[in-house]
Amino acid sequence: PVEADGADAISQYFRITTDEYNNYVQMVVKAMRFGKMELFKYQNAGSTSNYLSMQKQRMIQQFRIDLSNILWNGKQGEVTVNNSGAVASVAKTTGGIFEILTERAAPTVTTPAASVDAALETLALNTEMKAYGQTRFLYGTPAQLHNLSQLYKRSATRYTPNDEIAKLQLTAVDIGSSKIVFVPMRRFADTASFPAAWQNRLILLDQESVSVVQTWGEEMGETLDRRPGGNLQNYQDFWISTTFGVQFNNALGSGIINIV
Repeated sequence: PVEADGADAISQYFRITTDEYNNYVQMVVKAMRFGKMELFKYQNAGSTSNYLSMQKQRMIQQFRIDLSNILWNGKQGEVTVNNSGAVASVAKTTGGIFEILTERAAPTVTTPAASVDAALETLALNTEMKAYGQTRFLYGTPAQLHNLSQLYKRSATRYTPNDEIAKLQLTAVDIGSSKIVFVPMRRFADTASFPAAWQNRLILLDQESVSVVQTWGEEMGETLDRRPGGNLQNYQDFWISTTFGVQFNNALGSGIINIV
């Protein structure tokens, strides 16, 4: 960037290079169905007066778990939905955090459990994209975060004779240029929600670069039952739906640690 005195031209021009990526916004729905006679039975059973409300709350909870699973492990693409009694239709699905990290070649480290601390520090230093002292979050199972805490604490922690509680868990580590907050995710160990490999995986996440995109917010309701002005069906559905997409602006500020 040098200019000569009296020159009438500029020798160096600059423009930021940008990479554009896309993801889909996924439509998500879940419902439960009660037959007319079944519904009458539950409503008239004194010992199970709150059965229906318990079922609805449990379904809503499961719906939120589904959204969390999509956030982390969703696969961007198209699927064929075979609705009972209806023509099959094609639907779009959103890509989750892990798929985006993998596809955009975010730094990945494979390490034995005994050296996770060194691997974390190396990964953190190699993925710093923001101001000095930035805060990021490390997601993993409680067991893996406990092991990491022990690598930092066990050999250096001292106790006095009157100590009655051994504080063995860290909540964060600060390496100067980065502060890393530990976030235990017990469901990473749930093989009904995540593949078994997630039990031995840590994800260092620049959380500010991740946001959820919605076309419409959450909706829920019940279908009309069989009555004048209702419909012909002799059942009633309770449903909940929303739209859900993941926007990840800078995957290179995050990373993955696979523990072997």
